[in-house]
Amino acid sequence: MAKRSSSGKKSTIRDRVIESTLSLIAEKGFRATSVKDVIKACGVTEAEFYHEFDGLLSVLVAASRHLNAAMMDAIADFEEDDSTRERLFALVMARFDAATPWRAAIRELARSAPTNPVLAATAGQALMTMSARALRLAGVRVSGPFGFARVNGFMLTVVLPTARIWLQDESADLSKTMAALNESLDRAERLMDYSRPFCGPFGGSAPSAESVPPAPSDTTNGSGKSPTLSQ
Repeated sequence: MAKRSSSGKKSTIRDRVIESTLSLIAEKGFRATSVKDVIKACGVTEAEFYHEFDGLLSVLVAASRHLNAAMMDAIADFEEDDSTRERLFALVMARFDAATPWRAAIRELARSAPTNPVLAATAGQALMTMSARALRLAGVRVSGPFGFARVNGFMLTVVLPTARIWLQDESADLSKTMAALNESLDRAERLMDYSRPFCGPFGGSAPSAESVPPAPSDTTNGSGKSPTLSQ
């Protein structure tokens, strides 16, 4: 009984820290936000914070993993005859929908990243992990000699261009984001048609949630902590 109670407490602390961190970043910006600010805002002790995270960057990695989980939920709505493109559209939009409450913070992070190499590297790794997860859930092979090319190409031609529109899209239904995603998927399809002889097909059937192997490891270990991302 005590063990289960402890797990619930940890989950609550992690959620509170993530929410407080992103709220403060949205309000003050990344550079002006400190671990002490987060500890004060969410009402945890310093020991509790550092038991779960190494610093602000590891909190952001945990937040990204939370958003990736929204894509796992989206595959429940897949139909057997859905195309790869339809699956990718649903997966990426599910992540943007889940991220909408944190958009102001993500906008601030995007502004800070060009002048903060460690933040930029952390964000880049998170986007690569997200891209690999989306492709894998849609049935696209991301292993093998051309796996990295597929993941990197998807991130550069689909995820990043759509994210730039999403950051400014204040419409209730994210219609501008959906239009941008459709356009980006068109571009990706044309690119894959051109590079098919070199990188292989950009398709496949959707796997079940149980059959999906874990995404490429990010900068955290199993507890969500990272020994190199303290701040």
